[in-house]
Amino acid sequence: MPSSTFHYVYILINEDSTPKRYVGITTDLNARLKKHNSGSVTHTKKHLISNAR
Repeated sequence: MPSSTFHYVYILINEDSTPKRYVGITTDLNARLKKHNSGSVTHTKKHLISNAR
């Protein structure tokens, strides 16, 4: 039986002079973005995120 949990795919773009993109997936988008913004995600803690899509 299929799960009723929604999954979100998101793209983060940093503010560096050479922009980088980070693609992720989560079931709780708000909580995940808070983790990225707090610096607790290894791949994005070195770069300030300017845009989420």
